[in-house]
Amino acid sequence: MAPLAFIGLLVTIAYFRPGDYMWFIIEDGFVEDATSCAYLVAAAMTCVSARRSFLNREAGYGVMLLVVAGLFFFVGMEEISWGQRILGFDTPAVIAAHNAQGELSLHNLGGLQQLILHPAYMVVGLAGSVGPFLVPSFVRDRWPGRWQSMLPSPRLFFYFFPSFAFYFSNELIHPYTRNRFLDWLRELIGRGDHGYEGGSSWIHQEPVEFLLSMGFLLLAIQILSAFGRGYDESTRGTESPLGQRTS
Repeated sequence: MAPLAFIGLLVTIAYFRPGDYMWFIIEDGFVEDATSCAYLVAAAMTCVSARRSFLNREAGYGVMLLVVAGLFFFVGMEEISWGQRILGFDTPAVIAAHNAQGELSLHNLGGLQQLILHPAYMVVGLAGSVGPFLVPSFVRDRWPGRWQSMLPSPRLFFYFFPSFAFYFSNELIHPYTRNRFLDWLRELIGRGDHGYEGGSSWIHQEPVEFLLSMGFLLLAIQILSAFGRGYDESTRGTESPLGQRTS
C-alpha cells in the first residue's frame, strides 16, 4: 500500500501545490537524490549478501550477487551523474557533445533513451511486477530458499508496475493520443501552467523511477535476509543450482 499512498500524496500535492510538486520532482532534486541513495544502499546490501555466499562456499550465488550489486551501483551513480554536481567537475567534451543534458552520464547519450533505456524500464517493470506470479511451481520446488529470495515478492508489485505503465504509456500510447492525453493530464494535475512545461507527462518520470529504486532496495533487503539465515533443513545434503555447498 505504501506505493499507492506515495502516488496519492504526489497527486494531491501536484493538484493543490503545483509549485511545491515541481520542486519535489525536478531534475537533480529531492526525489532523484533519494533514488540514487536507494540504489547505492541496495548495492552495499547486495555486496554483503555476496560476501556471505562466498563464506558459505556458494560461489555461483556470490558471483551473481556481485554482478547485481555492480548494476545497482552503476544506476545509482548515473542518477547523480557520477557526483558531477556534488564535486563540481566539468563534463568531458566527448561526452558533452552527445549527451542530451550535457552531463557525465551514459543513459542520456544520443538515442540510448528511446532505443535501450526506456524499453529496459518497461521490461524490468513488467518482469518485476508480473514475473513473480508466472514462475512455474516446479522452479520453486527445485530451487527453494535462496533462489526464491532473488525474485521480487508479489508484495512489491506496485513498486515495479508503475515503471512499465509510465514508459509504455509515453512511448507506445501517448504518441498516438497526444492531444487528448495531455488535455486530460493538464486538467487532472498540470493545468497547463505553474511551470509544468506545457503539461508534458515526462516531468513525472522521477517519482516513477524512485518507486522502482525502492522496489530494488526492498528486494536487496529480502536477499540479505535470506542469505543471513542458515540453510533450511530441507535443503541440507543437496547441491544448490548456483552454488557448490553440500553437507
